[in-house]
This record gives sequence, structure tokens and C-alpha cells, in this order.
Amino acid sequence: MKRKWIAVLLAMAVMLSATACGGENNQSSSSPSSESEETADAAIYGEHFSLSSAEVQYLYQYFYNSYAPYFEWYGVDETKSLKEQEYYEGKSWFDMIMDQAVAYGRDILAFCEEANRLGYTVTDEDMEEIDANIQALEEEGAALGYEDLESYFSEEYGILLTKEEYREYMKKNELANQLTTDLLAGYSCTDEEIESYYEAHEKEFTFVDYLTFTFSPEEGGLTAEECETAVSRLEGAQSEEEFRAVLSEYTSAEDGEFLVTKAGYMDSDAFSNWAFSSGKAGEVYTVTDDDSQSSTVYFLLTDPYRDESKTVNVRHVLLSPGTYGGEDAALEKAEKLLNSFDGTEESFIEVAKQYSEDSNAAEGGLYENVKSGEMVDEFNDWIFGERAAGDHDIVETDYGYHLMYYVGDGDPAWKADVRDAMLDEDYDEDYTRIAEAANIATNEELIDEIEG
Repeated sequence: MKRKWIAVLLAMAVMLSATACGGENNQSSSSPSSESEETADAAIYGEHFSLSSAEVQYLYQYFYNSYAPYFEWYGVDETKSLKEQEYYEGKSWFDMIMDQAVAYGRDILAFCEEANRLGYTVTDEDMEEIDANIQALEEEGAALGYEDLESYFSEEYGILLTKEEYREYMKKNELANQLTTDLLAGYSCTDEEIESYYEAHEKEFTFVDYLTFTFSPEEGGLTAEECETAVSRLEGAQSEEEFRAVLSEYTSAEDGEFLVTKAGYMDSDAFSNWAFSSGKAGEVYTVTDDDSQSSTVYFLLTDPYRDESKTVNVRHVLLSPGTYGGEDAALEKAEKLLNSFDGTEESFIEVAKQYSEDSNAAEGGLYENVKSGEMVDEFNDWIFGERAAGDHDIVETDYGYHLMYYVGDGDPAWKADVRDAMLDEDYDEDYTRIAEAANIATNEELIDEIEG
């Protein structure tokens, strides 16, 4: 799966869900709350839906745990309150993390409000899935020696949630996800529209390759005059071979230290502006920094080009060892499922919808237009091996066992990128409309009382 989703998935497997907790005294997502409930214990609230302090504390803890592995590097002392430790310009680490938690909570409620307005509901089938998730968490906690879900949450993750609070929040999460899924499914664009968008934003979707080296006078190294001579010689190079030959006289660095490939456009960079406008392959460009007396010389290897590398479409079913009581049991389940489907994509889709623990289970485990390097290594190696449509197998990664189904080649990478940009614009427009209409508010006093 894609790396950006892997991170979320891991947090879901270990920390319950990227969006999971609840408020026993707040409304469920299947029905609006009364006005009194909106203002009593709500830390974040809209017209019909709200999040309690306990729910916001969960979101805070989720984001806290995502930063925790890097605290030592940032100089954060976990034995002290984050409210007492500065993050940047007077803002504490608590403030920074809480800002993200609150923003996330506001988004969930905004989408709940819009979903409610449009008549979305949480069905009995949805509740069965939520309850199955809760049962799996209880079994996971029991396997670790915890008597109940509350102690598992508290001791393992510092989350102060009851079982019912978790259940209620999952209902809100489900409602928001229904609307999000339908919005995304409704966006589309034609090949003609993609090509037109590309032409209007060409710099955003093209790349260049180049050689570069910086000369700077240093004590014990080149003098200012010698630097000027070196730069002049490189500027006179008529070919890549000549440029490299001159470079070799001044550095023993490996090729990778001065070769840059697939560099995107940067508006604030002088070389980039030249390379993506008037520069031509085979030409040299120099940027001089008067303050440091350094000069950086560039040899442009290519004209701007778009990424024509292939992408792939793949479906998968994720089975995590935590759900099945260990790796052997998860593998056994994966093998049974692999043998149970009839080899068709339609059959695999049904297996994915029923069993996959990934976020795209409802879409039949589908990942479209995946680029090489976007997946974790084992997953990536399988889908970019020699594959034919319909190939299926089991792949193990750090996140569990994956039943794989190769759908086929996707679009060229550039086309996938353009389509994503266009659909992102559509989603951003809807997101802004929904967020503004919901008018979600916060109770800063309650939020400040949350321990950090």
C-alpha cells in the first residue's frame, strides 16, 4: 500500500483508528443531539454534533503519539508537561499538537453536519462492523492481559475512553466517512480535460535532470582565483562529457553527489526558472552568492519532460496478526481466503470488502495508478515484478499479510498526477463549502483543561 496510507494504517492497528473515540453524553452520528447537549460538555461542536473533552483528548493523544518518536531529536522532555515546553515563538508543544487535534475534530463534525443535512444515516450493518471492531480490540487487549477495553486504552496509549465513548465516536466517524467516500467517487475528468489542465500548468508536472557543483574559496582549499578559473572552465563546457571531465579535476565525489534527476520546478529558484523557461539541454547556468563568494554551476542534461513511467492498479486484502491472534493464524487465514475466491476480480472484491483491514476495503481494496516506490518494499516489489492481469498471491509486510490481485497497468505517471491535482481541486472546493456552512465552534476552556 502507499506509504502515506501505511502510516495511518499502522496507527489504526495500534491506536484503534485514525478517527476513533466517542462521547457517551454526546449525540451519536445517526441522530442529532439536543441543544443542551451541544453546549454542556462539548469541547468542539456544531448545530447537531459535538465532541467531548474525552474525544478531543483521544485525538490529541493520537497526534502526540505520532510525534513521540522524534521528541528526543527535538529536545522535548516527556517527563514534563508539553504545556511548559516551547515549540516555536511562544507556542508550546501542547498548543501545536492540540491545534492539529482540534482541526481534525472540526473536520469530522463539519462532514457529520453536511451528511446529516443530506439524509445520511448509520445503518445496522455499519453498527455490526463497528461492534466487530470493538470486539477485536477487546480480544487484542485481553491477549495482552487487560481486563477490559478501558484499561487497554489507558495503559497502552494514555487514552481516557470508555467502551461506549469509543462506540459513539465511531458512529460519527462512519457518518463523516460515508459523505467523504461519496464525494470522492463523484469526481471525474476526461482525457481532454486532463490534457488541457496539463498544458495550463505544465511547469507543475515536468522535470529536468542536471549536473551541478558549488565552488567556494576555503582555507586549505581552492583560492578565490582558482574558483573563478574552475567556474569559467565549466561554463565553457560544450558537452556533458567535457563538463564531467573538468569536474573530475576538482572533486573525487561520486556521480550521485552532483547528478540530480527528476527535479521539479521551484518558483523562487533562479536556476529552476531558467531551466523551465529559456534553458536548453546542453547549456550551462551559474548562480553566484556574493555573501559567501560561492558559485554554483549547472549543466542542464534535459529539456523539461513529463514522467511517462508506468503506474499499476492493484487490489489487496490486509490481515493483521493482531486481529487473528498471531502471525501463523493470520497467514493461515490469508491462505484460506486466497483459496476461497474463484480467481476473478469480482470475487476478490467481495473478499476485500468483507475481510480487509485497510482503509480502502469498501472499494474492494483497490489502489489505482500506484507509482514505483510509493508502496512498502515487499508490496512494491510484487506489483512491479513481471505481472499479468489476474495474478494473485500472498505478500508479507510489517503490517501483516496481504492477499494481492494485480488488476493491470495504470496511467502514465504524469497523467495520474494531473488527474489527482484536478480531483484535489474539486475536493478542496467541497471541503471549503462544507466547513464554512457547518460553522463549527470550540470551547477553549475545556480544551485548555486537557492534560498535556
